[in-house]
Amino acid sequence: MGTQLLATCPCGVSHEVSIGGTRASRGVFDFPHACSGCRKVVSVNILSEPLTCPSCRGSALSSYQASAARVWMYKFMSSLPYSFQRKFWRGVSESPPFSHYCSKNQRTYSMFPLRQRCVNCSKNTLDFSLLSLFD
Repeated sequence: MGTQLLATCPCGVSHEVSIGGTRASRGVFDFPHACSGCRKVVSVNILSEPLTCPSCRGSALSSYQASAARVWMYKFMSSLPYSFQRKFWRGVSESPPFSHYCSKNQRTYSMFPLRQRCVNCSKNTLDFSLLSLFD
């Protein structure tokens, strides 16, 4: 199962990326990365070694993977009453993370859709929106 996302930034960046893979594509698990070489947001197969950009074949990649602590904090704070969240946590407006489990390496990969670092303008204005789900 996978998720197709659209990465957009006010500076003009607009790229389609995906998380996960299909049942037919064994050995492939895509995850969004920023490539400094071609300055694009790309889907990289994280099960392949070494990780390379599918666009320029460069290796200057930065993953949009969320830290485990940030995911845990989001889940914990989301379980508390809304009034408490608004009073003590500024991240309450944060959207839930996109998460997919990779059975090949038995890990969950998560990313938050809003306010990511843009590879083009270097501002935290890159947003990911859901395009479709695929299998």
